[in-house]
Amino acid sequence: MNVLLRCGALLFVVSGAFMACAPSVQQEAWSERWLTVERAHVHGDYASALENLQTLESTAGNSRDRHEVRIRRGDCLASMGHSRRAMEAWFHAAREAPSRESAAHAYLRVARWMADQPGMKSRGSQAMIRLLDGFPDTRAGKRALDHVIAVMMGTDDGKQRLPSFLAKRFRLHRKTALAKFLVFEESRLLMNSETRRDWERAVLRLADLEQWFPDSALWDDAVYARSEVLHRLERYPEELDALRALLSHRRKGLLGGVSETAYYHRSQWRIAQVLHYDLGQLALAELALEHFVREYSFSSRFDDALYELAVVRLGRGSLRGAEEALERLALERPESRFNRHASLLLETGMDPRTRTRKKEMP
Repeated sequence: MNVLLRCGALLFVVSGAFMACAPSVQQEAWSERWLTVERAHVHGDYASALENLQTLESTAGNSRDRHEVRIRRGDCLASMGHSRRAMEAWFHAAREAPSRESAAHAYLRVARWMADQPGMKSRGSQAMIRLLDGFPDTRAGKRALDHVIAVMMGTDDGKQRLPSFLAKRFRLHRKTALAKFLVFEESRLLMNSETRRDWERAVLRLADLEQWFPDSALWDDAVYARSEVLHRLERYPEELDALRALLSHRRKGLLGGVSETAYYHRSQWRIAQVLHYDLGQLALAELALEHFVREYSFSSRFDDALYELAVVRLGRGSLRGAEEALERLALERPESRFNRHASLLLETGMDPRTRTRKKEMP
């Protein structure tokens, strides 16, 4: 009896292990067939791809995989010139999609196909607008917005209509993920204007974005863009406030490191430039440059900063301080173009670079 029980238990364990492995084996086979479809599609063997897709759809283990199969079927049919059947496949994928994101992905295929067809570009743009209005919380909705903006920016009439288009979409979608992108695009239009009035409006709109979406990935973009417009308006103290606010978000990362964006070293560099050339505050400019060379040795501006530090120190009457900065420049950046200016700077006290005003806005 005990032997029978032990055999039964062993059989149960083995059976369970086999059943646990079965889905893994099936998934591996499914993935291999999917790669076959990918290779066939790349090489233009659409008939083979469609045949394998039919098998994949019938053996798909979940709705997400079935959705991807239907999308790819539409792609193959479109590549073969079977437009109607391709549209049917994409619409089927949208109707049976496992999520709104997946449905939007399918509708984006339809809209892109229409936009790429001669004589259907207008219909394609309308399809994109319906997509972004219907699915504003999806990645596809954002891509649709990008497409519409690019199309409208391509014509004079479109450029004129774009501000009202963005304003209307913001009113419709102000509580969705699309809202921050709409505000940012509106701000960019105002920034690219040639009128001071629009620049002032851009400052206000970017400040709105910062306030309304403080946790957005666009927050850094908005603050830095606002600082650039403030510089253009010669509102230097406000520009410095914006750049310092951006640097205050320089967060400590894992293992004591720092989570960097390109804006951080650019902001510190511009703080030094504004203090030096716009406000003439050499003592503060020196501190800003010292901070730069201490914190941003990886920056492409590192040698610029060391040379600028020498210029500022010389301007403050510290010959030894200027020499120290230039010695470090020669040691740490021997290939720098600034090394050839060093001896002349020290001998004459004049910066040999030809310039009237250094406004570098990287």
